[in-house]
Amino acid sequence: MLELLAEIESYFYNLVLAVAILFAGLTLGLIVRRILLKVLHLLEVDLFIKKAGREYPLEKRASDLAAYLIYLLSLVLFFRQLGMTSAVFYALFSFLALLLALVIFFGIKDFFPNFFAGMAIRYRRSEKEGKKIRYLDIEGKIKKISWLEIEIETEKGENIHISNSLFLRSKKAFKK
Repeated sequence: MLELLAEIESYFYNLVLAVAILFAGLTLGLIVRRILLKVLHLLEVDLFIKKAGREYPLEKRASDLAAYLIYLLSLVLFFRQLGMTSAVFYALFSFLALLLALVIFFGIKDFFPNFFAGMAIRYRRSEKEGKKIRYLDIEGKIKKISWLEIEIETEKGENIHISNSLFLRSKKAFKK
């Protein structure tokens, strides 16, 4: 009977310690995310990238990545404390690999058609920034042409973003 109580006590101790590790990892991840975001914002990393001619939220992405790595490490330590190592890791990493593959697939499926349509639009050069256009029920001028989308500014001052593949396939009328 004492052996059973000692084993239950040991398991309960491991469970409490594992939950504490998980909680500490989640808390540390949140803290690191916020601190890194503020430090990168103070260093004006996004502004530097914008001055280089690119639009990319590196401050947010880098801080999110650091937090996710801390979350992953705390999850590994959580399972290790519970004594579930190899089988759980294989299942967890298989799931993460599948999730990553799905995210990449769904992220890229719209990228390539829009990119190639953007190349066609730039090659034809019939659409230029500042040119007045009527697209479906939208009238305005082309504000920006990027590799993936066209931004139209309406007469009311609204900015409408249209993917290049949709823009290329639809009927549009140019005004003089």
